[in-house]
Amino acid sequence: GVFPYVMLVVSMTYFEPEWPVQFWRFLQRRADCWDSLPRMPFKRGSKLSLWQKTVVAMLASFMAWQTLYPLRHWTYPGAVVWTEEGHRFS
Repeated sequence: GVFPYVMLVVSMTYFEPEWPVQFWRFLQRRADCWDSLPRMPFKRGSKLSLWQKTVVAMLASFMAWQTLYPLRHWTYPGAVVWTEEGHRFS
């Protein structure tokens, strides 16, 4: 539903009037902080460790699941509204 989005917008009425300015300054300070960090050199052809490969595989499978699971209703025959197969999370 739309309730969480409405509440996020409505909750701003309880903030101080200066909150957008303070928030913008906070974001600018955070952006400046990233510029001062030393850069890690990227070695072309560097191999991933087993742990890194496992993490990448888990993240890729999670992202694939989150992308494809809501689209499963297209694989069921008939109207999803009538049969309600695959209707949830779609």
